[in-house]
Amino acid sequence: MDQEIRFGGSGAVADIAAPPGSAFASLPRTNEEFQRRYADRLAARPTWMKVLEAGAMQLRSTPEGRQTYGDPERGASLPQAWRMQFALSGSYKVCLLARGRPSTPVDGIPEVVLIAPTDLVGALARAFDEIEPFAAQLFVHDDRMGHSITLTGHDAAAGTVTYVDPWPERSLLCREFNAAGVDAQPAENGQWRITDAELARVIFAAFVMPTDWAQLTGRPFRIAYAELQQTDFWKFFHLREVGRTADGDGRVHVVLQPGGFKQEMHLQLELDRAEQVRKASLALRRGWVVGPPQGVNPLAVDIAKSFVGAFLPEPDRTAGEAYVQALRDVRAGAKALVERREQPDLSNEEEFQLTYLGLLESHTVLLPYCRIDVKNAERDGEPWLSLDVDHY
Repeated sequence: MDQEIRFGGSGAVADIAAPPGSAFASLPRTNEEFQRRYADRLAARPTWMKVLEAGAMQLRSTPEGRQTYGDPERGASLPQAWRMQFALSGSYKVCLLARGRPSTPVDGIPEVVLIAPTDLVGALARAFDEIEPFAAQLFVHDDRMGHSITLTGHDAAAGTVTYVDPWPERSLLCREFNAAGVDAQPAENGQWRITDAELARVIFAAFVMPTDWAQLTGRPFRIAYAELQQTDFWKFFHLREVGRTADGDGRVHVVLQPGGFKQEMHLQLELDRAEQVRKASLALRRGWVVGPPQGVNPLAVDIAKSFVGAFLPEPDRTAGEAYVQALRDVRAGAKALVERREQPDLSNEEEFQLTYLGLLESHTVLLPYCRIDVKNAERDGEPWLSLDVDHY
């Protein structure tokens, strides 16, 4: 039977019997004691960390919130921790679960990969060589208690990793606080360092971006600019490049122009150094999307649905097809949709359609490999509709 292993929780040590005289016994036994003892250190933390903590505390401020996101006193299970990171980041992280650890529930986590601890550490180490930037939320367990840290770097020559420990004094992976013999040492900028072998002894799970995991495992998900030019979307709308500028972050902004209706739309791509699409933006003049003489313009619908479909990453195509279909159906269902717009039980697809029609200001669709934003805003003093497919 699975046991619900919890991570974090400033009062979690109260339930653990510590050897007499050990440093572990000196840790705060309640959240109230934790807050009082470390008040000065907590106040001195970086602003970004305090903002995240404030958001987390707000989410856990009710009994329902603590059931969903974990308890600041007792910590969080893996599903609760996953829901918390999703609420704060909006990202569908992959859970890499170390094989051979005590079995624990993972219900509600969309993608869980079981992997040997040494292989998991090796994959994370390789990510720092192959992916820029990279970081991962880690969950460690020493067979006595669980804790969450953020992995920030790897030194291949030394065989060590660096990490940020949210505990405000010594890291809980220092020798005096853990039962696994891990001996964390101070590193630069307030971080900590342990060996790869030490991490393999205590690693329980890691949350990583789906795009990072896909890159590490060779799963294709990026759309190459050269390949885009061979697609039906490119050819059907007779697209051509009419402008290109580079920014200081290694991104290139490419302006495309269709064969017709040039005054009604604006299409731009953001490419990375490898000439892969990282963001696609389509703007349509609002009066052309919906207005006389056709009402909901079928030409605008056609390019909008084709645009979303063309720029969905391959792993998101099944889930994203619902929004392509929503655009395809928007003309036929517009009357019924308008009648339902005040209802409290609108689906994501209906809110997506209502925004397209100009009846909602904006709507965001979160998918594992991209996000789709549809919004109404002004452009050069005129109302326009914009659609963005932003690849993580």
